[in-house]
Amino acid sequence: MPPSSRHLSSSSCSPSSSSYSCPLSSLRAYVCMLLLLVFSLSLFVGVTEAYPSFRDSVPNGDRIHGTAAAGHEKKLGGGMLNFFGKDFDKQGQVWTKELCEMDSDGDGISNGHELGDSCCEWTPGKAPLRDRKISAPGNFYSRTPTEMPECGNRSDL
Repeated sequence: MPPSSRHLSSSSCSPSSSSYSCPLSSLRAYVCMLLLLVFSLSLFVGVTEAYPSFRDSVPNGDRIHGTAAAGHEKKLGGGMLNFFGKDFDKQGQVWTKELCEMDSDGDGISNGHELGDSCCEWTPGKAPLRDRKISAPGNFYSRTPTEMPECGNRSDL
């Protein structure tokens, strides 16, 4: 048998009469792959645990059409921040009147209006003035179809 064939046959599992027998090196490789899989899954779980805290830090964070992560380029979160995410970060990761009045994505609509807080009065735990037709403040192509209300006139909301 050529040297390469001997090497392959000695490191692979072979069936015996009642079970498979694997050399120690194959078992180590299997254990390493299993540990790598468990470690990778634990990283994913850690990322998903942080998401709700940011989602709850902006009005209607759980109702933004077409995205699960308003502050990220990727719709499901993770990776690079979009302009809204960068502005949110600059504001200390809290909803402020300044962040509300900004137009992070440059579409001509304020972040607050896109998120249903047209008058910039929302605070965590309080219901926003509007909870329908919410758009993503970090996506230029996501725009709310609602008109900007007169903030002194609540009947427009």
